[in-house]
Amino acid sequence: AGAGARSGGAMAHGPVPPENSDSEDSETAWSSEDDSCGVEAKEPDAGSTWRTGLAFALVGTSCSWFVVDSLYQLLANEPRVQRGGKMFGTFQAISGYVGLSTAFLYFLYLAVSPYKLSMRGEQGALAMISSTAVLTLVALTLFWDVGAPLYPVVVAACGAGNLVANATFFFAFPLIATYYGGWLIAPVR
Repeated sequence: AGAGARSGGAMAHGPVPPENSDSEDSETAWSSEDDSCGVEAKEPDAGSTWRTGLAFALVGTSCSWFVVDSLYQLLANEPRVQRGGKMFGTFQAISGYVGLSTAFLYFLYLAVSPYKLSMRGEQGALAMISSTAVLTLVALTLFWDVGAPLYPVVVAACGAGNLVANATFFFAFPLIATYYGGWLIAPVR
């Protein structure tokens, strides 16, 4: 079992013996047959792995800067929406207003509310955040060019996109770190 581990073979459980071992007893001390935890490793079933992957794909694409990134792509690909560069300034102002407002509201929630959201409540908030992102992208797909030259749908989508991204920091990351394990933060981020 030790030689298989050194040559790249997979072991079911147990530690891998060191490469350079001077003692004859070291191989038996590192035996893969010894499971010091007393628990046998279980392989996740395909359904569980698929559901977890799908959940991360949905959360990762909807709870992020995806909406705002799509707006910047719109500006890059449709110069008339830029309005001579004015829309970039509008986007930055909206980002600042939304960021400061959501941070202040979240601070008030933490400071004033004696009750925090339960796991179900946080999952509901995450579902609302994801739904907002999807609805914003659908609205952009159908109505981005309405109201030219001011493009009010694009401006409103910028506000909604920044709200989604900021709310992700306040709800998605704590939910995942608290209930699903901190190691999941990196893939979601």
